[in-house]
Amino acid sequence: MSLQAFERSPLVGAPVVREILGAVVMTAVAVAVVWAATSTSRRVCEPAPNDWYPPMPDERCASLQLEPSPLVAIALVVVLVVSIWWVLRRASTADQSRRILSRAVTAVVVITAGTVVVSQVWLWWFGYLGYAADGNLMTIAPPFPFAGGSVDDDTLGAFILG
Repeated sequence: MSLQAFERSPLVGAPVVREILGAVVMTAVAVAVVWAATSTSRRVCEPAPNDWYPPMPDERCASLQLEPSPLVAIALVVVLVVSIWWVLRRASTADQSRRILSRAVTAVVVITAGTVVVSQVWLWWFGYLGYAADGNLMTIAPPFPFAGGSVDDDTLGAFILG
């Protein structure tokens, strides 16, 4: 059954149901996009200094892990549920419900875009390893609450941040 069938439906609230279904589908797609965009990793390497003590391999490497944050998925679902609640409680016409759900979809798109941009910038901006003077990998914070992450030192095999 196509969504156009709702327009021909004798049900009085069919356009509202169509708008709610559209918001649910958009939220599900947004959660999938966020999950896919924040489930990734990257390996960064740089030449090791010659005067480093103790002697190290020719390269120092680290793996950056980006992990999805359940807080983003929860925020998207909360926006959807609150918008449906507002439609049920406050909207007296189909146009009012359409406006409420349209704003909710806009909020879902903004949250999704912000999450993807912030998490990917964190992953790709970290272009150097940032070793401290004592040879340890400098700790960087993951882009919480947009995504979780960790940095693993591949050269020394030590777990740095989790």
